[in-house]
Amino acid sequence: MNSNPTTATTVVLCPGCNTMFRAHQDQLQRKSGLVRCGQCSLVFNANNTPAVVAAANTEGSDSVAVAAADLQSDPIQDLAPQPNASEVALNPWQTVPVPPSRWKSFGLLLLSLLLLTGLLLQMIYHWRGDLALLFPSTRPWLQQTCALVDCELPLPRLDKLVSIEDSDLQADATNPRVMVLSALIRNRAPFTQAYPSVELTLTNEQGETVTRRVLAPRDYLGKRADPEDGFDAASEMPFKLYLEAGKLPVTGYRLYLFFP
Repeated sequence: MNSNPTTATTVVLCPGCNTMFRAHQDQLQRKSGLVRCGQCSLVFNANNTPAVVAAANTEGSDSVAVAAADLQSDPIQDLAPQPNASEVALNPWQTVPVPPSRWKSFGLLLLSLLLLTGLLLQMIYHWRGDLALLFPSTRPWLQQTCALVDCELPLPRLDKLVSIEDSDLQADATNPRVMVLSALIRNRAPFTQAYPSVELTLTNEQGETVTRRVLAPRDYLGKRADPEDGFDAASEMPFKLYLEAGKLPVTGYRLYLFFP
């Protein structure tokens, strides 16, 4: 019975990149175990690495059994001798995966949850007024939260749903230097809004601007209402203002409602 002599081989694990190689033991003996990693070019002594595994190539066998490792069954190319080299060059065979740390994965998950929570809180803060309008049941909770973080819960400000129903500008009967502005504004929205500001423009006979003044809600409401309470849904608010015109050539006016 004829048998081919076995050629002893060794599976070497690179300490630099965890790549596994197979090398002939006679090569390692000739180079005193000195090898160079074909993956990361690290030069190390294979005899001093704890991951050296001995194996034998037998006839009809194309794979290597390695203890404590589940290796692929792909064929491995043997290394040709390099008598002129100072070390044996190894070609990569298989990279051993390094399992991620359980604490590292938990930390990344916790960081993701914190970032998501922060983004959600920023969105609630930015659209707190709209949330209170769309979901009235959240208004008490939003008001309490704003009281804790020192913010305000703004009322809706839809200028297309407020209008001037009537207005008039006349000289005061007792003092011709004083102009009396009377107006009626209306909130046509089905919900409470903030009171708008009123821009009053006085013009001359040519329609040119003589003077312009912006009236805040407190300027035209006086003591009739508190601007913080808001403009009730589907309601009207009349007001009258006395303006010092002096000797200005005022013959006309314009009113414009807006939210600053």
